[in-house]
Amino acid sequence: MIKNIQEQVAEPIQTVVQKLDNWLDTFINMLPNMAGTLLLLVIFLLLARYGSKPFRKLFYKASNNEAMGHLFSTVVYGTILSIGLFIILGVLGLHKALTSILAGIGVIGLALGFTFHDFAANFVSGIILAFRRPFKIGEIIAVKDIMGKVTRTCLRDTAIETFQGQEVYIPNK
Repeated sequence: MIKNIQEQVAEPIQTVVQKLDNWLDTFINMLPNMAGTLLLLVIFLLLARYGSKPFRKLFYKASNNEAMGHLFSTVVYGTILSIGLFIILGVLGLHKALTSILAGIGVIGLALGFTFHDFAANFVSGIILAFRRPFKIGEIIAVKDIMGKVTRTCLRDTAIETFQGQEVYIPNK
C-alpha cells in the first residue's frame, strides 16, 4: 500500500519537475531576446525624452503658446514610447499579446471615454482656448461669480488669483 502511494505521488511530482525544466529551458533560450529588449527599452526611453525636447523648441519658435507646446511634446513622447513598446513585444515574440493589448486599449478607451467625459470636455476646451487665446496670463477676467487675475492656463483648467489672494481653478469647459 505504501508503494502504491509513492507511485501515485511520484507521477505528479515528475510532471511538475518536467514542467519547471521546460520553463527553465525556455527562459534560458529567451535571455538574449530579454537583453535586447532591455537595451531597446533604454534606447526608446532616451529617444522619447530627447526626441520631444527638439520638437518643443521647434514649436516655440513657431508659437509661444506654452500649453500647446507641452501638449504636442507629450504626444511625441507617448508616440515614441508606444512604437518602442510594439517593437519590444515583437522582439519577444509576443504578437498575440500585442493584438490583445491593442484590443484591450480600444475597449478601455471606450469605457474611459464614457467615464471621463467631463475631463475630456475640459481637455478639448483647453485646446480650443490655447488656439483662440481669449485671455492672457496676467489679465483680469470674470467667470460666473469669480473675478481675478489669470495666473496660468492648462489644458484642463485655468488658475485665477482672486483679489482676496485665493487661487481658484476654473474648469475650461
